[in-house]
Amino acid sequence: MKQPSIRTLVIIAVALLLFAYLSPLGKIPLDTRGDESRRALVTAEMVISGDYVTPTLNGQPYFNKPPLYNWIIATFFYLAGGFSLFALRLPVILAVLAMGWAIYLFVKKYTGNALLAIVSALVFATNGRILIYDTLFGLIDLSFAVVVYVMMMLVFAYGEKKKHWHLFLITYILCAIAYLMKGLPGPAHLAITLIVYAVMTRNFKMLFSIQHIAGILLFFGLLGTYYAVYFSVNKEVTATALFTKLLSESTDRTVVKYGVWQTIVHFFRFPLTMLYHYAPWMLLLTAMIRKDWLRTLHSHPFIAFNWWAFLANFLLYWTSPDTYPRYLFPFLPLLFTVVCWFFVEQTSLQNWRRRIPEYILVAVLALIAIALLAVPFVPQVQHLSNYVVKSIALALGLSICVYFAYRHQNLRLVYVAIALLVIRVGFNWFVIENRGAYDRMAAAKADSITAITKGAPLYVLDSADRGNLDGTSFLIATRRNEILRIAPVKDSTAFYIADSASLQGKNYTTYLYFESYYAPMLQLVKFK
Repeated sequence: MKQPSIRTLVIIAVALLLFAYLSPLGKIPLDTRGDESRRALVTAEMVISGDYVTPTLNGQPYFNKPPLYNWIIATFFYLAGGFSLFALRLPVILAVLAMGWAIYLFVKKYTGNALLAIVSALVFATNGRILIYDTLFGLIDLSFAVVVYVMMMLVFAYGEKKKHWHLFLITYILCAIAYLMKGLPGPAHLAITLIVYAVMTRNFKMLFSIQHIAGILLFFGLLGTYYAVYFSVNKEVTATALFTKLLSESTDRTVVKYGVWQTIVHFFRFPLTMLYHYAPWMLLLTAMIRKDWLRTLHSHPFIAFNWWAFLANFLLYWTSPDTYPRYLFPFLPLLFTVVCWFFVEQTSLQNWRRRIPEYILVAVLALIAIALLAVPFVPQVQHLSNYVVKSIALALGLSICVYFAYRHQNLRLVYVAIALLVIRVGFNWFVIENRGAYDRMAAAKADSITAITKGAPLYVLDSADRGNLDGTSFLIATRRNEILRIAPVKDSTAFYIADSASLQGKNYTTYLYFESYYAPMLQLVKFK
């Protein structure tokens, strides 16, 4: 078989990525146990109330995150004509595409190597965490990562051109956007990146320049405009309460809360967990196992900047025990750019540092292709439609990738990335179809609650231990087109959601029992 051109391979990879990542978005039930339901609920309450200034959760002010990402989701809800789960998750896939495009542009511009740029983008878009988890749910982190990555890259781009007005004004606009998405991490990442660049270029004067002061003033001006409107609408909310909560969102994940011992344990364990979460591409780190790695790194200013900006920002999470893998998405492109540069440009095709990980990747893919032929004999998939045809098609597609990857070493990583996307398609067909029982049950209970309470007021009892009720609240609120508020007993015609402890000593009738994550069994009741 004739080898396709690199252009054809990129088109195949992007088309497969779109199919693999978009096709299950509307099929997976809402994740009622994770952060997706919180993003959905806050946005739904904005849409229902018409108040886009004040994020709320069950009708109460929500201080954990500023509102920008909720505005983005609300826009997609509007375009979809309703509270569509596909619309909730679509920004995540668009963010993956945007990040891949940004990585390609910056890496190609500053290394001059189009293949390296393509590989770096594909490696990010197909790392294990994104491949089989974070592209399934409507989370904030990938969209936030795009903003932060571009912000960091522009520090280097405008810094090298000595365009300090552009550097500080544009990066602080992006910093304001990052803050309005996720709070304090955005400004922290910009501050760290600016210090890294100043140290690398020995240009500390830029940090005290009039341009930097103007950027800071622009940043506070943009945020001040939003908060002026916010506090004028919410006169009962104090600045102390809001900003204390925003600060605790960051400090609660550090040694401040978890102590020295847990921080030390996390410090040694976290790099090892990265090998798992961002597999299989962490195998490429073998290319950096060389005595002259630091000298080689500093031979290229762009690569050196990527490395030190990654390491400095990574330290924030390396010393924070309550860190999730998705928090590193803004910096993974920096790490992967460095690793891929060493692998593609600084390691010969015959070097063991390159051949061993490549052979491991191809061998594992070949074994998976063979294993796929056994899928039709697995009882758990035999209720799925066309399961035999699908397994054969996947095995054939993966075998083609393995064949070309084995024959053409110069494009081997591209074929591996395409093979990973084939595996993700199989994951959609055989794994996702069998998941979500708990969340489907939660949706069914929400339907029952909506039917029982139709035409009557419905509240969550203020003294109830409700656990993570965000997903159920979203499902109920969007079905009733009414915010599910927290309230004390105040209406004998109303229904209430409560737990047994909060109902002790009260006279009530129970209409339904249902589960809530992190909470005891809840009840739908009406007080006598």
